[in-house]
Amino acid sequence: MANKVVASLGAGCAGFLAFLWLITLMRPWTWLWSDNQVVLFKVNLFSIRITKGTLGHGLSIIGGAIDGIFGTSNYEKMAKLFNQAYWMEEGVQELCMVGIDQIWHWCEIWVMVKYASMIFIFLGFLTAIFLGMGGAFMYYYAHHHATHTGRMWIRSCFITAPCLAWVGLLQYVLLTFQLGKSERQILVDTHAGYGPGFIVACALTVLSILPMYVHGVYTKVDDFEKHGDNDEFMESPNPMGPPFGSAQAPMQMPNTGHTTVQMMDMGQVPGAYGVTQQPQFGLQPVQQPMPYNAAPQMGAPPPLMGSARPMAYATPGSGAPAW
Repeated sequence: MANKVVASLGAGCAGFLAFLWLITLMRPWTWLWSDNQVVLFKVNLFSIRITKGTLGHGLSIIGGAIDGIFGTSNYEKMAKLFNQAYWMEEGVQELCMVGIDQIWHWCEIWVMVKYASMIFIFLGFLTAIFLGMGGAFMYYYAHHHATHTGRMWIRSCFITAPCLAWVGLLQYVLLTFQLGKSERQILVDTHAGYGPGFIVACALTVLSILPMYVHGVYTKVDDFEKHGDNDEFMESPNPMGPPFGSAQAPMQMPNTGHTTVQMMDMGQVPGAYGVTQQPQFGLQPVQQPMPYNAAPQMGAPPPLMGSARPMAYATPGSGAPAW
């Protein structure tokens, strides 16, 4: 009972962590931010939101006046670019435009941000899937059917999930830590950092080890765990049972409730050596063959009519020729 309670808690913990991983991946909260006073970037795994910085608002006033004087709309188009949200692919294409990239030289780092986000989405969903699978296997093992294969699946899922999370987190840091540092600094320095989405992902990566810890420390192997087709061979003490690797159940004697092997162990299998077969209705009882070199005993019943006589074998002292 205690093992079932612990397994239920471990399965619930794994399922809850999988749910939190899905929320973390799908929620549009900030993972990265970058601010160069002209433009402010807020990045999540799926999109880039671009807004004007402190200097950007002042420049917009000046640019609007210039467009009004010369009758152009260049700055108006630029203002639209730096005041909306884009999907990741679309935003990277806009930031890598020739005119904009020549000013800040940030195209390469934004391409790496895009790939880091794509890889983390893929590995994050795999982490949630393996946590959910491990929790389901853990609950099924404890409450329904305990098998060696199921226990190996539990261990594999709970080991794979945190490994995928750590790999995703590490590659995200390696591909994005240059954001704000490798671009050209204009007027003021660029500041960048990680947002709440990344911090929550770090916490979940550490907590993803918890289901494996519960499974390895607080749960135990079920006493009736099955090992597949070899269970009957491993459990039967009689070598006359099914051969190794056979899934065939032992033959059950009719109207007894016991298997053939059990009946032979009790000496109750008809036809076995030393066991008298019970006669069927209307038939004579079957005589057991006389053992080798056995002399007739006094008072032994005469042979039945039509039955084969026991043959005398030439043995020393029998009076018969030895050839």
